[in-house]
Amino acid sequence: MDSLSQELLLLIIPYLRETPPNTLQSCKPPLKIASYATISRQWQHAIERFTLSTLHTYSSDLLTFRQVFALPRRRKTLRRLHYEIDLPAYSANRIACFERRRESKANEIAFHRGLADLFHALSKWDKQGLELTLTTSSPTDPSHLTWPKPKNPALQIEHRHGPSHAKPRRKEQQLTKVPKALSTALDVQYLPHLQSLTIHLDQSIPRNHNFKPHLPDPSYPAGDTLNLAIKALAETSPLSHLHLTGDWPISPALFTDATFPHLRDLKIEAALLTYDGRWYYDGDPSATEPCYESRRLESESESDSDSNSSFNSEYADYVNERREAVLNGNEPWYMWRKEPGGLFDGLVLRMAEAMGRMACLQKLVFSMGTEYFDYGVVVEAWKEVVDAGCEVRLMGEVKWEVPDGVLALWRESVGEVSIEAY
Repeated sequence: MDSLSQELLLLIIPYLRETPPNTLQSCKPPLKIASYATISRQWQHAIERFTLSTLHTYSSDLLTFRQVFALPRRRKTLRRLHYEIDLPAYSANRIACFERRRESKANEIAFHRGLADLFHALSKWDKQGLELTLTTSSPTDPSHLTWPKPKNPALQIEHRHGPSHAKPRRKEQQLTKVPKALSTALDVQYLPHLQSLTIHLDQSIPRNHNFKPHLPDPSYPAGDTLNLAIKALAETSPLSHLHLTGDWPISPALFTDATFPHLRDLKIEAALLTYDGRWYYDGDPSATEPCYESRRLESESESDSDSNSSFNSEYADYVNERREAVLNGNEPWYMWRKEPGGLFDGLVLRMAEAMGRMACLQKLVFSMGTEYFDYGVVVEAWKEVVDAGCEVRLMGEVKWEVPDGVLALWRESVGEVSIEAY
């Protein structure tokens, strides 16, 4: 067996992975491919090229992961890693209840620690391509959702909203908790060789356009720690592909004075709300009617203190779905914001200025309002060797007059600009 070359073994092993047709009930199931690694060291190395190429592990097993991949030879075999961060467990009675402040804090600490520990471990590896999917889960989650993976990402961060680890809270807390945790974990020192970054945020944007989370940042956009962290990565690492999808809480902080020296491909699916809860779109509230009238809440008061009597009971703060829908701006459906306003114009202006400083940029796709609302603005710009241009698509009922200053910057960067209404 040891006389076989590694090249020949790599041709043989895929056949060992195949399951033969089970025509007879007496047929024994085929051996797992890992069992062949005991034949010899040469076979072990060849088998590991397959068994260690794709892994799903947990933050609680990080020590074992580091021990397994202590050898540089094994590190080179890893191509896809699904890393699941363990969040604290809840009691069975607490799964469908409001999240207490201490529970929320414990989740944030666990998320940050799990992410930082992984990045710290990977920062010691030699430069290589790695598709990394990050998810979170609690042992008390009744089920785990499955999200589609991007084709070739270097990093995908998915935040799942399950019944236990992301319990219903007021919208202002949901808008800040995940971005804050991500911003503290995305430390430049842990990702010095990052080339491609995809982050997908799955969060609910209010359907009631009268909703106001009341989180104004007096230093806006300087307080946008998440986009500032992304900007730092793009400025200091060889980041060439950056995709921020889902409902990304965009702000001018990402573009102000940015150069992004290596960035070639930029895609942003932006939320209609800023990180501090302000709307990018304006409109006429009288132009539409709520889909249905909300029932008057029996009580609008909500304390966030652990000393509150309702939080000292396993049942008193049980989730009222109707009440939560209203508190989080999902009832009634009252979507009257169809006109990008001054806040939107300022954001697009900063983006247009940054485009002129991105020496390597080949493609930019920016959209807002296309995911959950039929009031979308899509900006697609491309700058290639033989072709360049910019197309603005106004979807549905959206109304937007592109500022002259923005048009001038686009024409300076990529040439011809077309604006179409769909």
